[in-house]
Amino acid sequence: MVFASLTSFAALYYSPRKVLETLDWYLYRFRDRHVLAEVKNRRIVQQQPGAISFGHRPLAIEIPYTIEELSEQLKRNRSSIGKSLERLHDHDKIEPYKGGWRLK
Repeated sequence: MVFASLTSFAALYYSPRKVLETLDWYLYRFRDRHVLAEVKNRRIVQQQPGAISFGHRPLAIEIPYTIEELSEQLKRNRSSIGKSLERLHDHDKIEPYKGGWRLK
Protein backbone atom coordinates (compact mmCIF):
# COMPACT_ATOMS: atom_id res chain seq x y z
CA MET A 1 0.00 0.00 0.00
CA VAL A 2 2.84 2.37 0.83
CA PHE A 3 4.53 1.60 -2.48
CA ALA A 4 1.35 2.40 -4.40
CA SER A 5 0.94 5.73 -2.66
CA LEU A 6 4.62 6.63 -3.28
CA THR A 7 4.26 5.71 -6.94
CA SER A 8 1.09 7.78 -7.25
CA PHE A 9 2.77 10.74 -5.58
CA ALA A 10 5.78 10.47 -7.92
CA ALA A 11 3.52 10.27 -10.96
CA LEU A 12 1.58 13.35 -9.88
CA TYR A 13 4.79 15.22 -9.12
CA TYR A 14 6.70 14.42 -12.35
CA SER A 15 3.84 14.13 -14.85
CA PRO A 16 3.17 17.85 -15.48
CA ARG A 17 6.83 18.43 -16.34
CA LYS A 18 6.85 15.54 -18.80
CA VAL A 19 3.61 16.75 -20.37
CA LEU A 20 5.08 20.24 -20.86
CA GLU A 21 8.33 18.83 -22.29
CA THR A 22 6.35 16.69 -24.71
CA LEU A 23 4.17 19.63 -25.75
CA ASP A 24 7.27 21.75 -26.29
CA TRP A 25 8.79 19.00 -28.46
CA TYR A 26 5.62 18.67 -30.56
CA LEU A 27 5.39 22.41 -31.09
CA TYR A 28 9.00 22.53 -32.27
CA ARG A 29 8.62 19.43 -34.44
CA PHE A 30 5.44 20.43 -36.23
CA ARG A 31 5.37 24.25 -36.10
CA ASP A 32 8.60 26.01 -35.12
CA ARG A 33 11.02 23.86 -37.11
CA HIS A 34 9.59 25.08 -40.42
CA VAL A 35 9.87 28.72 -39.37
CA LEU A 36 13.47 28.20 -38.21
CA ALA A 37 14.37 26.47 -41.48
CA GLU A 38 13.06 29.46 -43.43
CA VAL A 39 14.93 31.97 -41.25
CA LYS A 40 18.13 29.94 -41.71
CA ASN A 41 17.98 30.85 -45.42
CA ARG A 42 19.63 34.18 -44.77
CA ARG A 43 19.01 36.96 -47.26
CA ILE A 44 22.26 38.85 -47.70
CA VAL A 45 22.68 41.56 -50.31
CA GLN A 46 25.69 43.68 -51.22
CA GLN A 47 25.60 47.36 -50.34
CA GLN A 48 24.78 49.75 -53.15
CA PRO A 49 27.73 50.48 -55.48
CA GLY A 50 27.44 54.22 -54.81
CA ALA A 51 27.72 53.79 -51.03
CA ILE A 52 30.96 54.77 -49.35
CA SER A 53 33.06 51.71 -48.56
CA PHE A 54 36.22 53.48 -47.25
CA GLY A 55 38.56 51.55 -49.53
CA HIS A 56 37.19 48.14 -48.58
CA ARG A 57 34.94 45.88 -50.55
CA PRO A 58 31.25 46.68 -50.25
CA LEU A 59 29.59 45.53 -47.05
CA ALA A 60 26.98 42.82 -47.09
CA ILE A 61 23.66 43.68 -45.49
CA GLU A 62 21.26 41.10 -44.09
CA ILE A 63 17.57 41.59 -44.77
CA PRO A 64 15.47 40.25 -41.89
CA TYR A 65 12.33 38.17 -42.30
CA THR A 66 9.06 39.79 -41.27
CA ILE A 67 6.04 37.95 -39.92
CA GLU A 68 4.10 38.79 -43.07
CA GLU A 69 6.76 37.29 -45.36
CA LEU A 70 7.04 34.12 -43.30
CA SER A 71 3.27 33.83 -43.13
CA GLU A 72 3.04 34.08 -46.90
CA GLN A 73 5.88 31.62 -47.56
CA LEU A 74 4.71 28.99 -45.05
CA LYS A 75 0.98 29.52 -45.73
CA ARG A 76 0.14 29.98 -42.03
CA ASN A 77 -1.63 32.86 -40.32
CA ARG A 78 0.37 35.69 -38.77
CA SER A 79 -0.52 34.89 -35.16
CA SER A 80 0.77 31.33 -35.56
CA ILE A 81 4.04 32.58 -37.08
CA GLY A 82 4.34 35.19 -34.32
CA LYS A 83 3.99 32.54 -31.62
CA SER A 84 6.60 30.35 -33.32
CA LEU A 85 8.99 33.29 -33.55
CA GLU A 86 8.53 34.08 -29.86
CA ARG A 87 9.20 30.46 -28.86
CA LEU A 88 12.32 30.36 -31.05
CA HIS A 89 13.45 33.65 -29.51
CA ASP A 90 12.89 32.24 -26.01
CA HIS A 91 15.11 29.28 -26.96
CA ASP A 92 17.82 31.70 -28.25
CA LYS A 93 17.67 30.47 -31.84
CA ILE A 94 16.66 33.76 -33.47
CA GLU A 95 16.79 37.45 -32.59
CA PRO A 96 14.85 40.59 -33.49
CA TYR A 97 16.68 42.62 -36.14
CA LYS A 98 15.63 45.84 -37.89
CA GLY A 99 11.89 45.28 -37.66
CA GLY A 100 12.07 41.55 -38.44
CA TRP A 101 13.85 38.39 -37.33
CA ARG A 102 17.17 36.77 -38.13
CA LEU A 103 19.20 33.75 -37.07
CA LYS A 104 21.20 34.29 -33.92
